Amino acid sequence: MLEVVAILTVRPECVAETEKLLCQLINGSRQDKGNIAYNCNPVEGAPGKYIFRECWQNQELLDLHMQQKHFTDFAAAVAPLTATDLEVFVLGNAVAG
Repeated sequence: MLEVVAILTVRPECVAETEKLLCQLINGSRQDKGNIAYNCNPVEGAPGKYIFRECWQNQELLDLHMQQKHFTDFAAAVAPLTATDLEVFVLGNAVAG
């Protein structure tokens, strides 16, 4: 299993447009082969900042997801709306305590 966290930051005046695009991305991504979970939440008190939490069966299926039309269309449409570069983190195994 592969867990991914991504941070998307768009300009505050672009929030409504971004959220329409996000709905299409999320609905498509949840149908992708290998998807276990795909969630995106706005950060309270930080207009335009969104946190993605994703879970995939493996890297190969994550790579396939990033080639799908809903993903590439979203990436192209949201690029001019962003305030900063997208941050993506692939998580390692949980620290045992």
